[in-house]
Amino acid sequence: MRRCLLLLVTAGLLAASAAAAGPLSRKTDKPVTFLEKEGGSVNPDFHPRKDRNRVFYAASLKQDRGWMWNTSIPNNPGDYDFKRYSVFAVFYKGHEGYTATVRSVQESPAGKLSATVAVDCYNPSLCAAPPEPANSWGIYVVIQIDKRSLVRPPKTLYVTTAYTP
Repeated sequence: MRRCLLLLVTAGLLAASAAAAGPLSRKTDKPVTFLEKEGGSVNPDFHPRKDRNRVFYAASLKQDRGWMWNTSIPNNPGDYDFKRYSVFAVFYKGHEGYTATVRSVQESPAGKLSATVAVDCYNPSLCAAPPEPANSWGIYVVIQIDKRSLVRPPKTLYVTTAYTP
C-alpha cells in the first residue's frame, strides 16, 4: 500500500514538472529590455572562435570565450552588473567607416534570442576602399540585456543585419 501511494505521488510530481516545462507563452516573439552599450573598431589581433562565430552571449564574466578583451567590459566591470544584466555582442568583418546600431532584440518561447542590427556607412570614402587583409574584422556592437526581461536563458543566437552603403 505504501509503495502504491509513493508511486502515485512520484507520478503526480513528474506530471506536474512536465506540464511546467512546456511553453510559457503562445506569442512567437517577446520584446526584450536592452541598451546598446558600446560599439567600436575591432582590434587587428581579434580572431573568432574555431567555429568562426561572430555572435556571442554572456551572462557572467566567466562566460567569456576570448572576445570580451576586445571590448571595454573587462576594464569596466562596474558598468556591467552581471547579476542583473547579460551581454550580447556582434562582430562584423569590414573596416572603419561603418557604424552598427541595434534596432531590436527579441526572444522566442523556444529560447532563441535574436537581434536586428543596422550597419551604416558614415564615411563613403572609407567604405569604398577595400578592407586591409591584416584586419578582416572591422567593427562590433555590445548590447546589454536585462535578464529579468528574458523568459529563460537563450539557447540560440541570431542576428539580422541591414547594410546601408
